[in-house]
Amino acid sequence: MTTPAVDGSAAASSPTKTPPGLIGLRAGGTGFALTVARALSHDPGDEAGLAEWAERLHVSVKTLQRDFEREFGMPYSKVRTKLRLSTSRVLLETRPVAEVAHRVGYSSPSAFITAFTKEYGCTPGRYAEREYDSAG
Repeated sequence: MTTPAVDGSAAASSPTKTPPGLIGLRAGGTGFALTVARALSHDPGDEAGLAEWAERLHVSVKTLQRDFEREFGMPYSKVRTKLRLSTSRVLLETRPVAEVAHRVGYSSPSAFITAFTKEYGCTPGRYAEREYDSAG
């Protein structure tokens, strides 16, 4: 997968649109976390960790950690998980669970199923069945 071009100027010049998986969360940081969240919403399978994102943005890891807390009220790992799971719900409408797990960045279908079930209270397969039933 390609890495979006991200630098410090992108945080200041980008519109402040919140990615769909994070709508309703507070905003108020420097914009670096929002830049990362936007990039992850376009490529939820991006495996970059917080340190790599900080390097890409030319800021310290601590600055980026604080910005995630200010922007979203949660750490990077939770924001990434929410974005991945939000994207997975759309993909589950047309793709099998194992493929969705891989596309949104999980190392195995079982890890994806565990995270999905914890977040939404049902397995991805059951969720897809309900979506299929309501559409049909």
